[in-house]
Amino acid sequence: MLRSSDLLGQVDMGICKYNANDHYAVLGIPVTADTATIRRRYLKIAKSLHPDVHGRDPQDKEKATQVFAKIVSPAYNALMHERERVEYGALLKLIAKRLMKGNQKLQPESEIARKLLYAPSLANYQKYVKEIAELQYQDIGQSMAYVGQLSELNLVYLATQQGYNHFSNSDTLSMPREKMVETAQSRNPASQARRSSSPSSYSNSQTTDSTTAARAREQTAARKRKAEQSPANAKAYGLVKQAETYINQKQWGLALKELRTALTFDRTDSKCYALLGLVYLHQKQGGMAKASFQQALKINPKQPIARKYMDKLLSKTGNTSNKSQTTKGKSQTKTQTKKQDKQKGGFFGWLGG
Repeated sequence: MLRSSDLLGQVDMGICKYNANDHYAVLGIPVTADTATIRRRYLKIAKSLHPDVHGRDPQDKEKATQVFAKIVSPAYNALMHERERVEYGALLKLIAKRLMKGNQKLQPESEIARKLLYAPSLANYQKYVKEIAELQYQDIGQSMAYVGQLSELNLVYLATQQGYNHFSNSDTLSMPREKMVETAQSRNPASQARRSSSPSSYSNSQTTDSTTAARAREQTAARKRKAEQSPANAKAYGLVKQAETYINQKQWGLALKELRTALTFDRTDSKCYALLGLVYLHQKQGGMAKASFQQALKINPKQPIARKYMDKLLSKTGNTSNKSQTTKGKSQTKTQTKKQDKQKGGFFGWLGG
C-alpha cells in the first residue's frame, strides 16, 4: 500500500523541494483560494478519482484510491479550516522569505513556472494554475508531476509577492535555459564562429557582425534595466520574451497575441514593435508590417530587426514600382502603335498611302 510520503516523495519541485507539503498544489488551487473554492475543488477531485469512474485498470483504480486517501484528503483537511489555513499560509511565506534572505535564485524546471517568473501577476498565476488543474488527475500516473508544476507556480508567486525581482540580478543562474546556452556560446570562440557561419533564424542573423551584436546586447541590457523600474515594464518584458519563443517556433498567431498584450503595458518598446512587424510580414500583411517597423524606428532609429526588414520592404516596393512603370511604358507604346495603325487604315491606308 502506498504511503503519503511515498507519493509526495516523488515531487522535488517548488515548495515541495524544501521538505514541505504543498497542499494547494495537491488540490490544484491557487494559494489565494477561499473556503468555498477549496471545497468545490475537493469534491471535483473526489468524483474524478472515484474507482467507478476513474478507469477499468485495477492498478489505476487502486492508485487513485490511495492518492485520494493519502494526499488529497489530508490536504483538504489542512486547508478547510481558516485558522489552520492562515498558519499554513504563514509557513509558505516564510519559505519564500528565506529564499530571498539567502539570495537564492529561482530556477523553475517547468516552462509554465518560467512564464510566470517573467510576467508575474495574480491573473497569470491563477490562469496557469487553472490550466494545470484541468489535467492534474486525468492520468493518475502523471498526477504527481502536475503537483510539482503547481508547487513551482506557488513558489514563484509567493516569492514575487514578497518582493523577489528576477531582473535585479544578471547572474546566468537566473536565466532561462535558452539564454544560458546563448551566453555560454558567446563565451566560446569556436561556437561563435559556427553560429556566424550557419543559417539561422532572424535573431541569430543579427549577430553576423560584432557591431550589431554589441548593439543588441546593449539594447537587451537597457530593456532589462527598464523592466526593473516598474511592474508594467517587467510584464511587457516577459511577454516579449515569450513572443520571441513563439516566433522561433513559427507560431505567428500566439506571438501576435503576446506582443499586442505587451504593448498595453509599454508602448515605448521598439523591439516589441519590430517583432510585431516581423509577425505581420509572415502573415502577409505588408501594410501593418511597414507601420510597425516605422514605429519601432521612430522610437529607436537603430533598432536592428526593424532596419533589416524595413530595408527589404522598401527594396521590394521599389522593384514593384519599377516593374509597374515598365509595364505602363509598354502599354503606352502598344497604344500608340495601335493608334498609328488605325490612322493608316481606310481607303488610302489600304493603298499604302
